[in-house]
Amino acid sequence: MLIAYASDGPDASGVGFFAFIPLLTVGILVFLLVRRMAKCDPEFYDTIERNENYIAEFPTQNLWGMIGLASITCGLYFPFWLRKHTKIVNKFFAQKSIGNWWFPASLTVAALCAGMVKSGIVTSDNPTAGLISTLDIILLAGWAFKIRNRMIILLGAQKGDHEWYNAFWTLIFGAFYLQSKINSRKKDYSKS
Repeated sequence: MLIAYASDGPDASGVGFFAFIPLLTVGILVFLLVRRMAKCDPEFYDTIERNENYIAEFPTQNLWGMIGLASITCGLYFPFWLRKHTKIVNKFFAQKSIGNWWFPASLTVAALCAGMVKSGIVTSDNPTAGLISTLDIILLAGWAFKIRNRMIILLGAQKGDHEWYNAFWTLIFGAFYLQSKINSRKKDYSKS
């Protein structure tokens, strides 16, 4: 969308600089949302017993296989991956489990997004497609952060530790990053 506005020039579309305001607004909102989600609740953090054996519950998965599944399904794979890992995380967090509403909401928005991509509706001049795409990104990132925060709590990880799940990489790569950390942690766990 940004490239389309920049290449058209201010005279071609009649929007000029003001076309960047919605994009900037969405960027700021996503930044603030992610910043809020990156923080673990300190009161809750102290009530959970640390459990380094939790990683055995998670399946190991090839990252190239994940990339292939995500490509083939046009992103519909991510809500299913997140739901599977949410069920595992919720076993350890009965009091503060991740809500069940994340799956139907994310799947619905991802399906709308995939449908628009398949039918060619996604264009630079379609604001609805951009809104649904942004909502999809926000839902998936928010859900990934919920899982990330609980994994940090389970490990008792401190910022800078090998076990720490980085907020920036969680935002950028989401499920890929979480699975990479799980695979790495499982490899370390099997060695000891």
